[in-house]
Amino acid sequence: MDDPRPSIRRPLREDERILAYATSPRNQAWCWIRQVIKVIGAIAVIGSIVTAPWICDELDRSRSARHLENRALCQGGMTLIGCMLREYANDHGGRYPGSLRALVADGCLRVIAPNSLEVFVCPASKDRPGQGSTSGELASRLSEGGHLSYVYIGQGVSLSDPSDPEDTPLLYDEGPNHEGQRYVLFADGHARLLTDQQTSEVLARHRTKQRRESLSQ
Repeated sequence: MDDPRPSIRRPLREDERILAYATSPRNQAWCWIRQVIKVIGAIAVIGSIVTAPWICDELDRSRSARHLENRALCQGGMTLIGCMLREYANDHGGRYPGSLRALVADGCLRVIAPNSLEVFVCPASKDRPGQGSTSGELASRLSEGGHLSYVYIGQGVSLSDPSDPEDTPLLYDEGPNHEGQRYVLFADGHARLLTDQQTSEVLARHRTKQRRESLSQ
């Protein structure tokens, strides 16, 4: 005959409660999720360690490619300016212009870029090309600042003056914008990449030569 009295469950001991919680389906599911998260985290850490050198190499290559591109564009722009200076001199009795503004106002950009001063801006600098619809507007923009990356020193020089045109500077990069170096345009039409010290030496020789010529006149 069954006992009509309700059964009384004995309270679980501490160790029994811990065991019951540890073996419960819910706790086992959370344990599995935590293990998965740990594995994913470990994979992510290992992946970042493995790929970090590759990412650094890619960034270095991208930076190097950008530097090379900027150098090529700067050198090409200077070479174009050299052609325009020579054309101006041929049309003005062999004399180079007194300033780059005079060169632009004379219409030197009609064929190359009639509405932009892009050729006068080094892509590695903070300057931005000025815009204008006429040669006069472009000349005014050139004097505003922020649209010219080069320093012109060909004032008073003529095509017949330089005995050594390959060492007579006409224009140089105001920078340095190329990792401590700058381009210098010479009277023979070539642009050369020089260090700050080499640029200073070239400019010093040019100033000394100009003083001697002025004294001999």
